[in-house]
Order: sequence, then structure tokens, then C-alpha cells
Amino acid sequence: MDLVEALEALGVLTRSGLQATSEVWSSVDFVNDEGPVEARELTKQLAARLDSEGLISDCGTEQHARLLFNHWQLPMYNMDLDLIHVPLEQLEAERDAAFWNEVGGY
Repeated sequence: MDLVEALEALGVLTRSGLQATSEVWSSVDFVNDEGPVEARELTKQLAARLDSEGLISDCGTEQHARLLFNHWQLPMYNMDLDLIHVPLEQLEAERDAAFWNEVGGY
């Protein structure tokens, strides 16, 4: 919960913050040897942008910044979040199958 509070306090969860996150993180495709070094640099760039755009709330603290830098995993990136059509019957069948798998269907 602390990390979510930090993301909120730093403005990441606002519409503008999500847009900034998308734009900053889309500058690198994590497809080869990219990893923690690149992630830390992008996090620094994002923090600077959040600050420059005035998105950090008055309750944002150094502790929130530490949580962002030390505990935030790579944000989702390079994902297609377009709406897809899935028939209700298919969703219900998958839900029921997952339930019976969990409880040991009889």
C-alpha cells in the first residue's frame, strides 16, 4: 500500500502522470539487454517531469520518492490495451473452469 500511496502523492496516477509515464517509458524498448540501469534512468526522467509539470502533490515526501526509486517495478509498457470483444459465454466458461480447477471439480 505504501507504494500506491507514493505513486498517488507523486502524481503518477493522475491522467497527466500516466501520460508522462507512457511518454518517458516508451523511449526505451526493453527487448534486449535493457534492465535496471535503464529503468532507474527512466524513473529519474519521470520524476523530473512530474516535478516540472507540477503533478507532485503537497503531501509528496522524500519517502515517497525513495519508494518510487527503490520499489517500483518496471511499469507496464508496450502493451496493447485496446478493447477486445469476448463473448460473455466465453468469460463465464473460463470463470467456471478456473473455479472448479481451484476447488477440485467433482
